[in-house]
Amino acid sequence: SEAAGAPGRAYTNDADDAARLRKALANVPAQLPIDTHRSEILDTIARNRVTIICGETGCGKSSRLPLMLLES
Repeated sequence: SEAAGAPGRAYTNDADDAARLRKALANVPAQLPIDTHRSEILDTIARNRVTIICGETGCGKSSRLPLMLLES
């Protein structure tokens, strides 16, 4: 079946999504500034309904944060 709101995209499970994301991000540097704040970010997200992540361009907000959430 297709995912709601995503015409033409077949439903996949979290493991498939995580594997696809890891493959897409294979060229991202091994260590980014956001990595040093991993536990604080995940703890804050777990405790709050809304969390705003701010950081410099290239710090890993768009590439690392999705991985952190999928792996936690």
